[in-house]
Amino acid sequence: MKISYMHEFIALAENLNYSHTAEELFISQPALSRHITAIETDIGIQLLKRTKHSVELTPMGMIVVSEFKKIIEQYENLLTKATLLSSGFTGKLKVGMLYYASDEYITPIMRFFKEKYPNIELLISSYQPMQLIQDLLNDKIDVGLTLHEYFPHADRLIFHDIRSEKLAVIVSDKHPFFSKESVDVADLDEQLFIFLGDQEWHRFCVERLLTNHGIGLKHFTFTDQIDTVSFTIKETNGIFVVPHHLKSMSISNTAFLEINDSEFFIDMALAYKVTNNNAAIPLFINNVNKIF
Repeated sequence: MKISYMHEFIALAENLNYSHTAEELFISQPALSRHITAIETDIGIQLLKRTKHSVELTPMGMIVVSEFKKIIEQYENLLTKATLLSSGFTGKLKVGMLYYASDEYITPIMRFFKEKYPNIELLISSYQPMQLIQDLLNDKIDVGLTLHEYFPHADRLIFHDIRSEKLAVIVSDKHPFFSKESVDVADLDEQLFIFLGDQEWHRFCVERLLTNHGIGLKHFTFTDQIDTVSFTIKETNGIFVVPHHLKSMSISNTAFLEINDSEFFIDMALAYKVTNNNAAIPLFINNVNKIF
């Protein structure tokens, strides 16, 4: 059975219309019909219910769509591997990661990837989110582990979400929340929020989530960078909202409190530039999918 026939069947299953699917695939409707019939003959069971005006998947047809998608993904991975091997590929993949994300993300990714592709050298650099995005855009790195948030010129990048990560707050030992183990979203009303001054996504993200929960952002201040967060928390007695993986920051005389709301989260993603043709990028992303 041809891979192209599988692509055609998947497209027909999504459109449920022969003429639209044939037009989309730039083939004639009779040719599409022959190819679908050939698939049913090979498998030996009816996959579609046809009438004059509609097409409907049979239960087996639904199963076949799912299996064809898996086969195509495996086939495309095989082609990529074959290309790398035939060309003697021993290149480099420059990966950017966020500070403090190493243990939870990068370490398991590197271990898994290096076992499968020992000839691909991974070069890892640490970043703040805005700087990571800039280096992606400037082709200084190939792929970056970052937050799927608003960034300038993000339309030139592709974001591949890998996990939704709960948010938390960090407070000083002088803050009323210090003795708590967690906080509710309602507790955040009227609090003084601390934002990273050079990372505008930080304020946008928190303000959006608060607004979604009916809370206005009334009081806030800025800190220069991640290294000055500790000082600002203690100096202002404000709260600092962070992704859960920043628990590893371990700031002295502070408490790390989870926010009790499943909708208060941020998406972690792998990002890469649309025009970056490094053949190792799809391999890297496909393997990350197997970990998270």
